[in-house]
Amino acid sequence: MIWDKLLGWGSGSGSGLIGVDLSASAVKTLELSGSIEVPLIEQSVIVPLAEGAMVDNALVNFDGVAQALRAAISQHHGGAKRLAFALSDAVVMMKTVTLAALESEREFEELVLMEAARFVPFPLEEVALDWEITGPGHLEETVEVFIVAARRDRVDELVALADAVGVEPAVVDVASLAWQRALVRGSEEERSKRIEAHCNLGANLLEVFVFHRGRRVFDRTQPVGGQQLARELMRRSGKTAQEVEQMTEEHRWPVDLLGQVVVPFCDTLAQEIARALQYFFATQSSDHVDRVVLGGGLAALPMLPDAVRQRVAAPVEVADPWKGFQVHPRLRDRLRPSLAPRMVIATGLALRRFDQ
Repeated sequence: MIWDKLLGWGSGSGSGLIGVDLSASAVKTLELSGSIEVPLIEQSVIVPLAEGAMVDNALVNFDGVAQALRAAISQHHGGAKRLAFALSDAVVMMKTVTLAALESEREFEELVLMEAARFVPFPLEEVALDWEITGPGHLEETVEVFIVAARRDRVDELVALADAVGVEPAVVDVASLAWQRALVRGSEEERSKRIEAHCNLGANLLEVFVFHRGRRVFDRTQPVGGQQLARELMRRSGKTAQEVEQMTEEHRWPVDLLGQVVVPFCDTLAQEIARALQYFFATQSSDHVDRVVLGGGLAALPMLPDAVRQRVAAPVEVADPWKGFQVHPRLRDRLRPSLAPRMVIATGLALRRFDQ
């Protein structure tokens, strides 16, 4: 095991950083300039992936994903580029611990290693590890430390992908942290008062994160996603995958498919979100959330927010990671606001360029 210069708090700051979200359906990239106060979207690209190229957040068809990433990066112009990736929470271990505030960095790192060995279920020699002091502890002369760890082979896989496309890997983040960076905003005082449920509605998976005091306190994943909807629409209509994708993007379903497939599917998603939150209420010291945020490709389904509202006693909104952002003039004709919910993780990664 070594302290990993990429995992967690790697060298994201500086120009030319491209946030890369590898999902089951597409490679999504985003590049920003400007400032953290007013970011400017320099480029945003979505390159579809063949079904099965990414399965359960794992690279199954390495060459296919590399080809798609290469195609996406080719549309980012102007100077040297660096890549920021995200690992799925399912393959990452994270924990906040309270440690003695030692002056010796070497002795403090030894304490971090001892704590990591208690919750990481692998030999530390096989793990990429990083940590950050997040604030003072509750006891005198202590600090709170956030530790993140992942199997080294998962980090090495992303480094190999960057090497395959000839671009420097700058940072390997965690999906929920990138999501949080993009959407959980406001002052520390404001965030400390809110409990927010965020739902990443992807091609194969529904991920529900709950954030409290600006930190993730709960996550749950269910194997339901957009590919199930697409398959059922193809089966019922006899249309091709491309025709079904266009139909869904334009929200132009025949009346029978809308009533027999799309609406019931939205209700299924709403049920799964409600079940996840019921489990959160049963296992945590909370009985409510202040809002529910829907992101990912399925968040664009127009009837989904109402379906969730009927089952969850909280305001429901569609994610907008680009709120307050400016758009480069060359993108204004093609960068539709409806794309924003699909770009949450890529946006959170791209924001790493403003790291201090």
